[in-house]
Amino acid sequence: MKNFGRKKKIFKILDSIFFNLKLILNKLIPVPKKTKILFKKLRRLRVSSFLLVGGFSLFLILIFNIFYPIFINDPELDFGINNKFETNYDEWAEDLENKVDLFRKKQFPQEYAKKTHKKWTIPNKSIFTFTVNEIGRINELNSTIRIKGTIEAEYYPDDIKTPYFFVNPITKMAKNDVLSIADLNFASTEERRFERLSNLNVEADGYLRSKYRFEGEFPLERDLRKFPFDSAIWRVRLILPISAAAISPDFGSGTFQYSNPKMNAYDAGLTDCGTEDGMIYNACNGIELISRNEYFPEEYSDKNNENYYLAQQNYNLVLSEYGVLNRSIPSSFTRYIVPILFSILVLSITDQLNSKESWEIKIAIPPTVLLTLIFMQNTYHSVIPQLAYITWLDKLYLIAYLAAIIMLINAIATKGDWFNNKLIDEYSKLKLIYFIRISFIFVVTVLPIILFVI
Repeated sequence: MKNFGRKKKIFKILDSIFFNLKLILNKLIPVPKKTKILFKKLRRLRVSSFLLVGGFSLFLILIFNIFYPIFINDPELDFGINNKFETNYDEWAEDLENKVDLFRKKQFPQEYAKKTHKKWTIPNKSIFTFTVNEIGRINELNSTIRIKGTIEAEYYPDDIKTPYFFVNPITKMAKNDVLSIADLNFASTEERRFERLSNLNVEADGYLRSKYRFEGEFPLERDLRKFPFDSAIWRVRLILPISAAAISPDFGSGTFQYSNPKMNAYDAGLTDCGTEDGMIYNACNGIELISRNEYFPEEYSDKNNENYYLAQQNYNLVLSEYGVLNRSIPSSFTRYIVPILFSILVLSITDQLNSKESWEIKIAIPPTVLLTLIFMQNTYHSVIPQLAYITWLDKLYLIAYLAAIIMLINAIATKGDWFNNKLIDEYSKLKLIYFIRISFIFVVTVLPIILFVI
């Protein structure tokens, strides 16, 4: 009797809390009577909590995976506009002599006014030859690749012409040995080498040949949105910290062959260099510009800006050699896709369990598969860098999660707990199961292709 009295007091306290909470909500959020009745009916349905939580989860998935990336992506917003490698060298070099003349006139008005100064002219070509001897040791977690090779420069000292009216110390060093002032885009300061391979070769007419060797870790440029069927670009950049107008570069016929066509999970690929013959090569050469960040971003791009011609001579020259690596499709398919396929196959087989004795197995398989998928996704995340976007493999796991939930709903629906024994409810049950099966087929067959394309 004492226990019964205690339970009665607890129920009274809970009833009082519920009544007061309901009263406060009615005061704060007045709801019409018909709406209250509708809410009561929905609250009494067994499926209401699932629909509410499932709908809210689907809403969050759509917001964070589809709509948020679209709204946050502003093509006009460029945080690196004044600190990145520009690929418009040909456009920048058009009418370069007049651009330099306008630069001199604005930057050095007194020197420019003197009749004795000579008009700046485009220098003769200086030849740079990249020879990559070895590529390998890819570190996927740090996105680096180890590259070994040589760089050779051939030029006349007088072919390095500064657009300024004076020759600064670094330009003098460049005339003596242009590679001595250069730097490479090493990804790490450890285990790096960039040193002269032999003494300067100076011919009788003053023609110089300088040769350096390099070895170290270089950045591996990867876009993992299509992972595990992604590609990567390796690139060796030679950065010359003098005015880009001082040197007129050209590339020698360096040789390059992959010593091993397979490197870790990547296969060697061919690159379209944009040549007139339309051929593809193992590697390509490129000329880029990088600003010295001495002007505002709009002064580099707006031709009507008063400092435009000053900013145009505020670039350093960057020469590069690059190639493409493609992730091995058979290896990626076996390692990442096959486990998901077999998980979905197991889910599809559960629909064949229709007897009452096998219902417990039917309802236990989807949660087990769901936990297995979560473990596999966490494992694959440990072998790639942290990313600010969603990979295609993440989308596949999301599809697999959805497939597991669909088959869990299917197991519950076949048990009949959501329906009465009336004939009309039996028809509703068959329609729901038919809809679930169609949804499952669409999710696991069509949706992956759509998400890969977009």
